[in-house]
Amino acid sequence: MRTAIIGTIVLVRLALAAPVSGQRPDSLRDTARIAPVVVTATSTPLALNRVPASVTVLDGPTLRAEGLTHVADALRQVPGMAVVQSGSYGAPTSLFTRGGQSNYTKVLVDGVPLNDPGGALDLGLLTLDDVERIEVVRGPTSVLYGSDAVAGVVQIFTRHGASSPRASLDARGGTYASYDVDATADAPIGGGRASFGAGHHITNGFYDFNSRYRNDVGNASLTLAPWTGAELVGTGRYNDAIAHFPTDFTGAPVDPNAYRLEKRTLLGAELRQQIARTRTTLGLTSNLANDATIDPPNGPGDFGSTLTTRTLRQTADLRVAVPVASQSTLTAGGAAERQHEAAPNYDRRNSAVYVELLRSAGLTTATAGARLDHSGTFGDFATYRVSASRLLPAAWRARASLGTAFREPSFFESFDTPFSRANPDLRPERTTSWEVGAEHDVASGAATVGATYFHQRFVDLIDYDFDAANPTQSKFENIARARSAGAELELRIAPLHGVSADASYTWLDTKVLESGFDPSPLATLVHGGPLLRRPKHSASAGVRYELLGGVSATARATYVGAREDRLFHGAPNFDTEAVRLDPYTKVDLTLAAPLSSLWRQLAPFTATLRVDNAFAASYQSVAGYATPGRVLLSGVRATY
Repeated sequence: MRTAIIGTIVLVRLALAAPVSGQRPDSLRDTARIAPVVVTATSTPLALNRVPASVTVLDGPTLRAEGLTHVADALRQVPGMAVVQSGSYGAPTSLFTRGGQSNYTKVLVDGVPLNDPGGALDLGLLTLDDVERIEVVRGPTSVLYGSDAVAGVVQIFTRHGASSPRASLDARGGTYASYDVDATADAPIGGGRASFGAGHHITNGFYDFNSRYRNDVGNASLTLAPWTGAELVGTGRYNDAIAHFPTDFTGAPVDPNAYRLEKRTLLGAELRQQIARTRTTLGLTSNLANDATIDPPNGPGDFGSTLTTRTLRQTADLRVAVPVASQSTLTAGGAAERQHEAAPNYDRRNSAVYVELLRSAGLTTATAGARLDHSGTFGDFATYRVSASRLLPAAWRARASLGTAFREPSFFESFDTPFSRANPDLRPERTTSWEVGAEHDVASGAATVGATYFHQRFVDLIDYDFDAANPTQSKFENIARARSAGAELELRIAPLHGVSADASYTWLDTKVLESGFDPSPLATLVHGGPLLRRPKHSASAGVRYELLGGVSATARATYVGAREDRLFHGAPNFDTEAVRLDPYTKVDLTLAAPLSSLWRQLAPFTATLRVDNAFAASYQSVAGYATPGRVLLSGVRATY
């Protein structure tokens, strides 16, 4: 806390010393209006204003400049996304995209899938270290990415080096004995470039005991041009994390020594070859995760527990993009994947073929794609997607899309376990979704407003059918159905006189159309009821102000509306209670000031301050689990 107070005093002094009149001309104003190129939404890269899908692009350096350290916190500002964390720092964190299930969003890091087989995803340990940008595509995208891409795809791109050497170091500390340090370095190597990064995050957490969290992250990338027309990119990311948690299944802090571990290695290699106008891309990825949840005995006569898993996903993807007509590209590809989990020994082999035709001519961009997946457990499954966007008079743009997507059953749902038997007739969960949207540029692109309406139907949802007479014969079956519909409103204001801003609002309506096997009104899927933990109303608004001398200030407010949840009670009744979590608004503030204002020799250094939950809002993300209060962090950033 002393570090944070000192940082506050220094930053206030610097801010007061910086002139507020005679604003610096914003040299980035025009370039900010050039639409970035998006590579995740279609098989061929497109400018953002031509993409026939709902896309949000987040800038990694900007996110870190705001003081964010984890991807989950960055995604809270994306419309249509709800982030739910069960406890202190490093606790399991779920992502609900457009009301879909928490395993309906595919997350990739430099093309490497992060999801476990079956779509399970925990964002609690995924940091922003070395992240260059994040592309978020909302809507069904299984045609390009197969299973798990039901409600959307989040692709995280790390830095791939620079043509000249550069380096940076960022360190800060504050509330809850929290410390964050990350360092990066870029260097040209021969005809290529390399990038390296490392991060260290540690905190005692906000519970009174057993809440310590530590996460060490390392990143590396190498880009080469091995021969004419070729580019080879190799990436690697490793994290070693431990998160202690005192909470039981009710959220009560009662356990003095439980913790979970994760050691994850992500490796990727992509070779791109251009021959005339034909582009061939071969991608190889590997995701190896070693996880453990350990609860030692609390005392004499107590029983401890240890649950370990070792999961491996390896994928090869080959695609060829060929011009087939004027301003049209046909992309055809195939993929093969191996999924393996040790102890127990689960193994699944998947393969797929897919095709997408993209035409971008004049004012119109359109795509049509199809995919056929084959799995060793559920057989064949086909998906499709068609979409179009058009530039209209008076700086308007319109778009529409229709598509299907699926989630393959998890290992636990597909194979024999101590609690269930395999169901050979189990099918993937699937969706049919459509959306329409429009955007309008105001004042020659100084601001952009947009609106999107979407509708999704989720079919063949999997639920556990418990056989009380013979528990070992229990199994998972397709039974439930649900739907999700809503609207997303967005506003983006390009930098003007040092000020930039963004805002979004999401209205979401979810409904269970067919319940699971539990008929009680306290079940997770209740007929006619909403899907749990999805707010009907949510919003985010942020503003950034750059003063003369490099001083910058950022403020962001996040609103999460009321949502339904279940509160679990412990002994002696072990019952469940339906609850409605109250809405809340959380405000975060960031201030950065170059130290050169104090002494010219300190030009590479910038003092930073972040106040998270500045007004100490009291709220719950998950029923029964506590959340942090006001958090103050200050530090120094150096760039060379």
